[in-house]
Amino acid sequence: MTFGERFIVSANSSISEDDLDHEYGHLPQAHAFGPAFLPVYVLGGAVDVPLIIVASQTVGRIQGTRVLNPFDVRDLHDAHPLEWAADFNRPHHPTNYLG
Repeated sequence: MTFGERFIVSANSSISEDDLDHEYGHLPQAHAFGPAFLPVYVLGGAVDVPLIIVASQTVGRIQGTRVLNPFDVRDLHDAHPLEWAADFNRPHHPTNYLG
């Protein structure tokens, strides 16, 4: 286990390679925001997540794509813009799919 892996919080008993790849996608964000990363993550999520969930309720139904549930913790997590950016910045398997 590397030093960075010790800081990854997971509900699972072990961390998969896919999860680790996603978490390493957060490194460019942490580098860009520096000590302000956590406040930006929390405050940005508080503003953006509800807007994205509301937009998904409309757009998702019209286009037949994923509709985020505001009462589902995983959907709240997936609606965060910095989570999207982490998936785009994965070092090994960049993706834009949050399924």
